[in-house]
Amino acid sequence: MPRLFDVEARQQAIADSLPLLSTYFAGADTWQLRTQSAVSAEEETDLELAQAVRLRVLLALGRELIEVVEAIIEQPSFRYGRRSEYSVGVVSGRLDVPRYVRSRGQVESPRRYPIHQTERHLATPENVLAVAAMEALSRDLAKAPSHILKQTGPEHREIGEIQAAVARLGQLPPLAELRSKGRRNADRRHLEHLREQVVRRLERREIAHPEPYLTLVRWVKDLLLGSTAKPDSRPWSFYDEDFDARLFEIWLLGSIARAFGEKYGEPEGGRVRPLWEKDGDPQAVWKTSRGRVELFVQREAAQVGLQGRWKRRGANYPLRARPDLILRLVTEDLTRFVLVDAKLRRSKPLPQDADDPQNLPSEAIYKMLGYFEQLRPEPGPIGFLVYYTPEAAGTTRLECGSGEEAGDGTLLLAGVDPALAAESQDKMHALTDLVAGLLGEASRKVEKEAAALEREASKRWGDRGEAAAVRKALIYRQIAAGYSHRHPEQRQTVEATTRASFAPEVWADLEDDSRRMLVSSEMYALHQGPEMDFSGPLLVLCTACERELNRRVFISLTSAHPPLGTGVYVLRKAIELLRAREKGRGEKVEEILGEADSQDDADLWTTLADSLEARQLRSKDVSPLIEAVGSLNSRYRRRSAHDETVEQEVWIGGRSRVLGPDALLSGIVSTFALDA
Repeated sequence: MPRLFDVEARQQAIADSLPLLSTYFAGADTWQLRTQSAVSAEEETDLELAQAVRLRVLLALGRELIEVVEAIIEQPSFRYGRRSEYSVGVVSGRLDVPRYVRSRGQVESPRRYPIHQTERHLATPENVLAVAAMEALSRDLAKAPSHILKQTGPEHREIGEIQAAVARLGQLPPLAELRSKGRRNADRRHLEHLREQVVRRLERREIAHPEPYLTLVRWVKDLLLGSTAKPDSRPWSFYDEDFDARLFEIWLLGSIARAFGEKYGEPEGGRVRPLWEKDGDPQAVWKTSRGRVELFVQREAAQVGLQGRWKRRGANYPLRARPDLILRLVTEDLTRFVLVDAKLRRSKPLPQDADDPQNLPSEAIYKMLGYFEQLRPEPGPIGFLVYYTPEAAGTTRLECGSGEEAGDGTLLLAGVDPALAAESQDKMHALTDLVAGLLGEASRKVEKEAAALEREASKRWGDRGEAAAVRKALIYRQIAAGYSHRHPEQRQTVEATTRASFAPEVWADLEDDSRRMLVSSEMYALHQGPEMDFSGPLLVLCTACERELNRRVFISLTSAHPPLGTGVYVLRKAIELLRAREKGRGEKVEEILGEADSQDDADLWTTLADSLEARQLRSKDVSPLIEAVGSLNSRYRRRSAHDETVEQEVWIGGRSRVLGPDALLSGIVSTFALDA
């Protein structure tokens, strides 16, 4: 068998994956576990891996139980009870008056007196549960699969140590008298019943020292579930490469879950569901502001909504497809699927040069393309293929089609090495970014670019509100573009209606990016529910106005590209200068320039005034337009830049100010016409 994981990679993968491993392989009462298809894509029994994981769980539980029982023995719970006895000669106890009255006529020598003897009884449900738990642990350890253990290995020694400690504790006086009851209650059904009794007694505060018993009921639950709150991440002496393929698949599941947890927080229920739970529901669900991310583990594709195309001739039985993981993304406007597969094949690192065809896992790639062909998820198949590249980690992207048709299919490749824990975990963000885009969210790359633009705008122009609008506008531009890209069948219709809002010459004079912003914002708003936040499409509309204003007024004159509100302020100062010049008021010109914070600002105002004058624009012709743009900025754009929800009515009001033959964008194009 070819060598798979390196030692370091195997140990790190075990440490990362043990909690999920323990939930997957422990869905049975005994060592004879039946394999489940939650992780393995092959129809085979991997009993030794199940036994190995179960053993490590039991060893971790055994160490914990010893501590719990020792704490219980220090202060065991008890009940008071009365026992009927006789005291000979004298009354040495509480006299049982009714029995004494009935026996007064009897002649006895010496005289016997009936009494009540008060005693402490340790046979409480919680103490019986402790003894039964020790008995259950001993039975399971006795069934340990010795054929996979090294006789000199740490696991073999630890089994003996735990069994000896449990036997010693069971012989101590507080618990020794309960051993027979413990044996009778050590099976799964009685353990669960006893546990429920103890939980009720704890809830009713009937136990004087509840702390160790609280730990005990949790411990019994872990034993029954086959998991542990304190997983053991030490190397496994019996673990070798026979198990590596399964481990890699479960490691990938944990890595993906952590990546989504970083982006969206804990999944519903606070964790990934135990892997033995195969009831048809997702293994984990994350709710986002744009929809839901549902994670399915080793599920038949048809069970999650993907129907196979290829089938046997003459029979309605499609070829089955079972990727390792399936992500189902549910949004307001559509449902998308991402197929995820893990292949533990030792491969070279991904090529640094995007044009280099070498070092790609061709066999695994063609398997994913086979999934695409069989399932054909619309509007384009998307996959994430993860494989092993020792001592390196990297990602690349394959696409089907080119240009506008590149969305016909996407396959992300991630070469990882679990030994490089941080680097490999970082590659999972390629998947979360892809999912974010499919949900209509901005990618981490765009979020970083937006944050950098915000810092730059705040430093250059000194207005935090304007800087926040710059950041949020860039994010929503990508979101709106994503909506437009996902609905090509609607894009042509929306573009036609948007174009109709402008005179033909105005539409033709808009920059391509400006036209795309207008169309994508319209499509974005089209797919928003009436109760949702409309700040995004409104910001994109305002950004189209900002872009055209910069393009027509600022770019040709200066390297400064101010945000919309700042641009309005600068233009107002330029118009004031122009008005003062028109009236021949030189002193007013000096007064206005004296209000500048710096000579650079004064020079910019002067340059803009000169430009307006050269275009033969008068202050009275330009001022109303700039004031209207300023009103758009203050009433709609800056409001959308804050975190408060923007209602649909506000969007409609802002839209009516931007779109239309007599609205602001048409006015900007017509007033500041570009030279031919």
